[in-house]
Amino acid sequence: MGAATATIRVTPSYGYISGSSSGLTTLFGLSAAQAKKVGKDLVSFKAGTSQYSAFKSGVTMSSIASVLPKATGTKMSTADVNRTKVYVLTWTIAATSSTPKTVSTLTISAVGAALPIEQTATDSAGDDMTLVLSKWGGHVIVTAPPVVSTIPYSDLTG
Repeated sequence: MGAATATIRVTPSYGYISGSSSGLTTLFGLSAAQAKKVGKDLVSFKAGTSQYSAFKSGVTMSSIASVLPKATGTKMSTADVNRTKVYVLTWTIAATSSTPKTVSTLTISAVGAALPIEQTATDSAGDDMTLVLSKWGGHVIVTAPPVVSTIPYSDLTG
């Protein structure tokens, strides 16, 4: 989102987050001091903790479905991306007292299975977010980073 970048990894034993300083503060709610302590390392969350559960549920198909548009007000068009036909859905989410107006697009493959490829969102403050969806139906292996490059979340908060 804008200059804020973040990566989430979830294994059966741990969840891990890393990112830019602004990603750790803006997207994950760490303080500036906590983000500085993390630096280029990853924050780890042990399985069974509430933080692990939150990140694990955030990378499931139901969480991806939650970013898809509601039918009302969604406009559809077609485009060619790298010589491949795609459908593009565009919708706007009105501003609220706590969030700015956001314009989103969802690109869906029009060749083969109609699967989402990418969602982008730009809010009225100029912040951009991109969610790339890939390897549908494939087996994804998530490897844990070396322990020496991780910081337990409890070390940041306690």
